Amino acid sequence: MNTDKASIFAVNGGTSELTGQPLEAGWHSDHITPRAAGGIDEIENRQATNPCENLQKSCAHVTLRDWQSR
Repeated sequence: MNTDKASIFAVNGGTSELTGQPLEAGWHSDHITPRAAGGIDEIENRQATNPCENLQKSCAHVTLRDWQSR
């Protein structure tokens, strides 16, 4: 586990920052503000999440263009 990921794990006590559930094997070091929305890759913009939690929120920041919402 790289240093940043180990730090994120330690800060969260081995639990998901979104739900408080124990982290599963293969947990994600997730962006709090997605890169697509201008988020940075630095540790202060990272959180520990279980894979299913991260994948469920993956497109929540996306807004539809006018032609998509019509």
